[in-house]
Amino acid sequence: MNVSQIAEKIHILKQDLKLILEGKCNLNGEVALRLGKFFNTGANFWMNLQQAYDLEIAKLQLVAGRVGKLDGYSKRF
Repeated sequence: MNVSQIAEKIHILKQDLKLILEGKCNLNGEVALRLGKFFNTGANFWMNLQQAYDLEIAKLQLVAGRVGKLDGYSKRF
């Protein structure tokens, strides 16, 4: 099954699904619900994938220096 067919089956625009799959657009709750129902996985599965992806992108940006330097918390008395 291709992107066009899945988009048609879950009633979203093919362009929207393509952007999600390319990592150019985040998955939202509505799309997660639709994918969960279609693939019989539940929406949480898809939302967890999005969250894991977001975290990995943030880690890569931190390592690449695109996120400001972070200092750990130090409790001083």
